[in-house]
Amino acid sequence: MGQATGVGQTISRCFACANELVGEKFSPDTKETQLSGGQSRALMIADTAHLSLSPVVLIDEIENAGIDRRQAIRILAQREKIVFISTHDPLLALSADKRVVIQNGGVSGILTTSPEEKACDPPSGWEIQAGGEV
Repeated sequence: MGQATGVGQTISRCFACANELVGEKFSPDTKETQLSGGQSRALMIADTAHLSLSPVVLIDEIENAGIDRRQAIRILAQREKIVFISTHDPLLALSADKRVVIQNGGVSGILTTSPEEKACDPPSGWEIQAGGEV
């Protein structure tokens, strides 16, 4: 009985975590085919944070995932995951400790983010749109 309770608690934690990342909440009773793209991605992030034993997570363009990307990264980091993110969002990149610069298909530099860069926080409601428009 104790193992079943532990599994139930883990499932509940995953769904609570996923619901922190999306605007429209969902329950464990929601069928996978009924989930929006953002809900699916939020559930994948939550599963990775709470179920995966892998210490390294690779995320491609999380800014296109339809979730709270900063919160997603915080959740993974709190679970002691090493998070590699491919992003075109310069403010998201500045939230990292280090940035790997890719140019012409190869690593052209590794930058350490300064405290001043980390303090860069956009005003509420400000987002960089696809294509770099503000």
